[in-house]
Amino acid sequence: MSWILFTLLAAFSQSWRNAFQSRLSKELNVTGVTLSRFLWAGPLAAIYLWLLYYFEPVNLPSFTAYSYFFHYCCISNADHRHRFDGGIV
Repeated sequence: MSWILFTLLAAFSQSWRNAFQSRLSKELNVTGVTLSRFLWAGPLAAIYLWLLYYFEPVNLPSFTAYSYFFHYCCISNADHRHRFDGGIV
């Protein structure tokens, strides 16, 4: 049942953001509108994480040698496996 609430909240938030950007694009150029989008994202994400932790406190994840190895080998090198035309080697 809670997924319905989250879906409705997400739809409302997306509609509000689109309306806000549409209104803002009449006063700013594309770069300014995009910048405002990213400037709002940080504080909203921090508030969201704080609320999650406030209502359901959990321990922070611990990073092990395996997690650093996985990040280095699999995630940070993923861009090097692509060719310049966008395909995968």
